[in-house]
Amino acid sequence: MFRGDCINAAFYEKETEVRQLLESKANVEARDRFGYRALDWAAYKGHLSIVKLLLAAKANVNAVDKLGDGTPLTKACYSSAPLNTSVVKYLLENGADLFLKNIKDELMLDKCKEHASKETTEILQQYQTELNQIKVAYPHLICSSSNLM
Repeated sequence: MFRGDCINAAFYEKETEVRQLLESKANVEARDRFGYRALDWAAYKGHLSIVKLLLAAKANVNAVDKLGDGTPLTKACYSSAPLNTSVVKYLLENGADLFLKNIKDELMLDKCKEHASKETTEILQQYQTELNQIKVAYPHLICSSSNLM
């Protein structure tokens, strides 16, 4: 097997193959020639079951692509895949950081909102509001070096 097997299986939503590759310890952080990982492609394509498998296998939910301007969350937001809203919710529930900045010092959240569907934008805004409320109510829980500040 070559390093792209998991990426290709995720891209084409071959859940059984992804599961087998992960059981054989495939590298979930391997990148294709575009710098995308299996999780990036699964998020973009709206393959929720694959996203779940990859996150369970400890894929980095906040890994930035080689170009420095995208994460699995932004890829899910850019997508018009039917399940992208479910993927966005799942990524957020599993630690996707809305406040990461890209190489141009732009918030990934803003890039997501530019490209997301209305429903996905509402989810992002709701999640952002909840995080901001937590930040105000519990400022001592937020690390001073965080992008939240």
